[in-house]
Amino acid sequence: MLLPRDLNKLLVQWKGPFEIVATVGINDYRINMGGKEKTFHANLLKGDCEALPELGGWGSEETDNGLKYGDKLTLDQRKQLKVAALTYSSFFSDRPGTASTKEHCIELTSSTPARQRPYPVPYAMRQTLRYELREMEDLGVIKKSSPPYASPVVVVKKKNGTNRVCIDYRRLNKLTISTLNPGHHRQTFFQGMEKDQYFSKIDLSIDY
Repeated sequence: MLLPRDLNKLLVQWKGPFEIVATVGINDYRINMGGKEKTFHANLLKGDCEALPELGGWGSEETDNGLKYGDKLTLDQRKQLKVAALTYSSFFSDRPGTASTKEHCIELTSSTPARQRPYPVPYAMRQTLRYELREMEDLGVIKKSSPPYASPVVVVKKKNGTNRVCIDYRRLNKLTISTLNPGHHRQTFFQGMEKDQYFSKIDLSIDY
């Protein structure tokens, strides 16, 4: 769970694991926190799964040197894979891109803007926050705007000692109309893969 740090309540960090006792509505869960039950929004939770290696910052870029070749690949197949990795190097980069094929719209239950005052940022974090925001702006991930909506920034300390910039959208989430899409049954999905021989998985370098 994403909770305030013990020594500095202005910063947050992942804590847990905790047991989910019940689902409350669509986006909230009741959590058992050492004998006490509290309700939290889904945005503050993440699954207790095997940790992935920490990735570089916004501006770092990875080459084919990070590829791991399967033991069953021949030398020729490894060469082909290396050529493909170099040809489509942007697909293997840690630099986040942007999607322009479709614009995502969020429907709200109220026309009254959700506004919150910014959280105080510790002085030691201010320069880091400016740098991270400048990097994201240069990469086209964010842009300057002056809308009537405002949500505070939260700086989260990562395991490798670097910082991650997050936004506390809880007030906006309360006004958001959830889109419920029917999902495929897991067993039916696996049955459709029964005769397949090759499987791929994607690990996004970073999302925002």
